[in-house]
Amino acid sequence: MQWWAPIPSPTRTSPTYTSSSALSRRLSACTHQAHQSWARLAVQDTHFGKHVVPAGTTAMVNMWAISHDKAVWGDPWVFRPERFTEQDLSVLGSDLRLAPFGSGRRVCPGRMMGLLTVKLWLGRLQQEYEWLPAKPIKLAECLRLSMEMKKPLLCRSVRRGEEAA
Repeated sequence: MQWWAPIPSPTRTSPTYTSSSALSRRLSACTHQAHQSWARLAVQDTHFGKHVVPAGTTAMVNMWAISHDKAVWGDPWVFRPERFTEQDLSVLGSDLRLAPFGSGRRVCPGRMMGLLTVKLWLGRLQQEYEWLPAKPIKLAECLRLSMEMKKPLLCRSVRRGEEAA
């Protein structure tokens, strides 16, 4: 079964291995699509090439720029979660193309719990509900505190086994 193939609605009493495995691959690919940024504080004056970073400066890793680099991703503007199953990518900090939990000595200690919690909740929502678009999706962005969708993403959820309203 391909990761993007429709997943049979699992029953609460006996989900099949095939449906659980496909759902797990889909959830992993989709959660990797969402990138986060992380900051570091220079505790002393730091020289970086010809530049000086004064003590007390907060440095942000521009994960948005990394995740939209055509040289790295080829088609960064296309939502393609399968790119994360086609390549050997780690979100645990060893691959800086995708490091939502930071890297090195200061990597987030709760990264595994965070990943598992997101997968658990997304899995339960996928299991309980069918998700339908409320309006046509427009992917325009605007910069606020972080890069956000210009128009909020709206959807309808229908509990599995019930009629769509």
